Formats: sequence, structure tokens, C-alpha cells
Amino acid sequence: MKKAILYVAAAAMFLFSCKKDHSGSTDKPAQKLYQVNLNLSGFTETISNSIKSKPQVNGLRTDAVTNYLKVLYYFVFDPNGQVLHSLVQDSTNANFGNISDNLPSGTYTVVIAAGLTGLGVYAPSANGNSITLNNGYMYYLGPWKDVFFNKFQLTVSGANVNQSVTGTRIAGQLEVNIEDAIPATASKLVISIADQGTEYSFLTEKLLYADTLVVSAKIPNTVIGTTNYKINNIILNTYAPFTVKIICYDAASKALGTAIVANVTCEKNTKTILSGKLFGSIDTFNVTLNSTWDPTPIIIPFSSSYGSQK
Repeated sequence: MKKAILYVAAAAMFLFSCKKDHSGSTDKPAQKLYQVNLNLSGFTETISNSIKSKPQVNGLRTDAVTNYLKVLYYFVFDPNGQVLHSLVQDSTNANFGNISDNLPSGTYTVVIAAGLTGLGVYAPSANGNSITLNNGYMYYLGPWKDVFFNKFQLTVSGANVNQSVTGTRIAGQLEVNIEDAIPATASKLVISIADQGTEYSFLTEKLLYADTLVVSAKIPNTVIGTTNYKINNIILNTYAPFTVKIICYDAASKALGTAIVANVTCEKNTKTILSGKLFGSIDTFNVTLNSTWDPTPIIIPFSSSYGSQK
């Protein structure tokens, strides 16, 4: 009986050793990795600020990436859209704007998002899922601010890669300019901008859903009686027309002037200006693109009505 047990044990050891040797013969050798260096020094353009007197290029202020942007996100996805590597850089990082990675030969999709304080990306830890090219998106905590986004194919073919990346602003700017004098009883200006949203998709490079952005601005006493009162907003819908509704209220929430403009369009890296009279008469607003960026104006007429809506 002991001999039988010993024979069975020996046979089992033999089979195990054979199985181990067989499986070892199919192990894949480690893939060779190549260094990938991306330099984001091309992120140099920012929306102009009339308060600051910095050099202007096409109506934009020029700053180094580290002087303006505050956060940067890097993702590399495989051909199936699964994330391989990711990186977050803060502007206090000494290497901010420079990304070093190691990848085997292949073709990848790289996503780089950069912006100001408050820019975030889809956080998989919140629900246990992993970010993918299909479900990835970015957002701001609060209204949109200036934001840059790049998505491109990167091919690694048996050699290190050194590549400069030029930042692409995906935001437009919408300025509302009230040409006539602000009434003494004016208290606030409410601007409703249709077809906006809070989340920007990596995959479609559009907003994930359409919603109305409502901007309520208290009118300072210092602008009462003045003309050409302006309010600016960052717009991420740069691919489809939308409607803007402008209402000025007094302290009792009575509408002093109302205007509605349809078919407004914004373009990336461009300021669209809605300019016209809001109070006292029916008038025509003009919608133009800032001539510094684009010499061809777009004029869209719409009517304003006096004190008829709340």
C-alpha cells in the first residue's frame, strides 16, 4: 500500500513538473519600452484681459505655460480606449508642461487637458470604474474658465519620441454689451444662454448634455447712467448655434428691459460680441466676432422689448 502511495505521489510530482515546464515555455518576453517626451511649451495664448497691459498677439495675451495655467492632465489610451497611463501636474511642479512616459511600440491616443484652478476630470474612484476614452470628460467646479484640450494619435515605432505639443483653446468668449444708459432703478442683469453644459467629452470633443447657463450679475452703483456696460462669459459650445436671453430687473424683480437673440455662434479662441440697446425702445442688436481675431463680422438682428417680462 505504501508503495502504491509513493508511486501515485511520484506520478503527481512528474505531471506537475511537466506542466510547469510547459507553461514556462509560452511566457512572453517583456516588451521593450521607449521613452516618450512631450513638451507643452506651445500652451502660450490666453484670453485678453483689458485691465492688464501685456503684449497682444491677435487680441490675446501671451504668457508662458507656467505663468497662466494651473493644472494639467495627461492620459494615454490603447487602441481599445483603455487607459494605460495617466498623470496630473500642478503648476508648482518644477517640470510643469513637460511629460515623460515609457511605452512599447504601438499606436496610442493621447489626451491632454489644461486649465485654471478648479479644472477636474472624471474621477473613477468615485464609482469603482476606470476612465476610458469613451467615458472620460473634464469639468470645472463652477462656471467654465479658460481651458485647453488636445487629443492626438501617438505612434511609437522602435525609437524614443520627442515631440512638442501646441495647446488648443477650446473655449470661446461671449460678451454682452448694453449700449444704452443703465437706468437708475436697475438692480441686476440676468443672461440665460441655452445649450451649454458642465462636462466636456474626451471622445466627442463636445459637451455631454445641453443645459441653460444662467448668469446673474448685480449691477454696481458705479455703472448707473453709463453706457456700454459689458459682461463676459466663457463658452464651450463652439459647434452649434444657441439662444441668449438678456433681462434687466429692478430691486422688485420687475423687468426693465428684455432682449432675445437667436442663432448666436461662438468659435474656439474667439470673442463673440452681442451689442445693442436694451431699454426703452425696440432696437436691433448686432452679433459680431471680435475684429482683432476675425475681420468678418456676423450680424444677427433681434428685437428688444421694454418692461414686458419677468
